[in-house]
Amino acid sequence: MKPTIYIDQNILGYLIENSIYIPDDILQIVFSETHFKEFPHKDYGKYCRSLDDFKARCLRINLNEKFEILNQATLLDYVSVESLYKNYLARTDNGFSEKIFDEFLARIAGADNFQEAIKVPDQLKKMNSEIVMDLPFSELSITRANLVFDELRDTMSKHLNQVQSTEENRKK
Repeated sequence: MKPTIYIDQNILGYLIENSIYIPDDILQIVFSETHFKEFPHKDYGKYCRSLDDFKARCLRINLNEKFEILNQATLLDYVSVESLYKNYLARTDNGFSEKIFDEFLARIAGADNFQEAIKVPDQLKKMNSEIVMDLPFSELSITRANLVFDELRDTMSKHLNQVQSTEENRKK
């Protein structure tokens, strides 16, 4: 069995630039999806190919049903890194970003966008369902999370409806 190392993103960059050389037959390279956040979208192929040259395997931290990190990880069987990367993009590029809260924040600041702002919990509900649907405890997690998102929508509706527009606040 080959020694296993978790490759740092900087070391991966050096491998791609041919600044360092590691024979592909002496180590088992392990990476995580955290690396994918740092891949340039336009030129991700060379990062995927470099990891594939090592038959690198993805390491995933295990979570419990409350999404708390357990003191365990799973080393996945080898799968093409590009296929893992594309799967990652499909899960993360589905609209989830910090921008999802922009309408909510704009409403708090006095924007006249109540109908858009109260859609945030439903957007979060949908994204959560998509993210956890492949987990073994997904049905329970989705049900619990949906209760929270429904309460959030009710609370936001109640309070955001009372926010006055910037123009109204300026008149005071």
